[in-house]
Amino acid sequence: MDLNSNSNFVYIPNDDSSPAVTKLLTDLNTRSINLQDKYVATIKKLQDSINDYQYDDQRLENIYRDHQTKKSQDEYTQLINKNRQQNDLINNLASSLNEINKIQKKLLNANTTSTVNNIRSFKGQNLVVTPVNNNNYLINVNNNCLNVDSNNIYSLKPCNNQSPQQLFKINTINDEVSFYNLYGSHPTEQDLKEFPFSVVKSNINNYCLTDNNGTGISMDKCTNLEGQKWRGMKRDNISCIQ
Repeated sequence: MDLNSNSNFVYIPNDDSSPAVTKLLTDLNTRSINLQDKYVATIKKLQDSINDYQYDDQRLENIYRDHQTKKSQDEYTQLINKNRQQNDLINNLASSLNEINKIQKKLLNANTTSTVNNIRSFKGQNLVVTPVNNNNYLINVNNNCLNVDSNNIYSLKPCNNQSPQQLFKINTINDEVSFYNLYGSHPTEQDLKEFPFSVVKSNINNYCLTDNNGTGISMDKCTNLEGQKWRGMKRDNISCIQ
């Protein structure tokens, strides 16, 4: 049988020094070297992949940290902007309140001596007043005028707008400052609800006109009493109290 005629078999002579054996050993060595190189390359590729994975993991961590830092900065910026908006809103409200107070004071100041001819106490007493000048008024009672002397003795006498004993001022209390200047204390919440109100003071002794629960009027030291709180108004067709 001719072994060389069958391509599925390789004839290996017994003599190791023959060219065929030498070629075969060389081929095997070359294949071994190639396999080793391929193995080394594969290991290196795997190692590079592991390094790349580790690098990506660190990069992801850095990205996350940067994101968190930016998120914190954004939240801080949003908080600052929100606080600024709230401060602007508060300032706008304060400015609006100041404008309202100015308008209110203008309206109160517009209630001059030429417009007020009647005062009404918080207790319900109505009195006719006659404007004289410089916020001075006569208080009309029974076709006469209230008269007060320096000893706080009060009576009714014929009206005389030249007599200091018959002149009274109507002072408006519309804020905490004017309240404190009058009473020497700060207003309560109830007092604040009653703003604005007026007190009627004698030019002679600075005593305040008091409504004694509808039984009459008197002149007393100015205290925070409901009977000493009045509101001025303009009325038509009024007559003196009887």
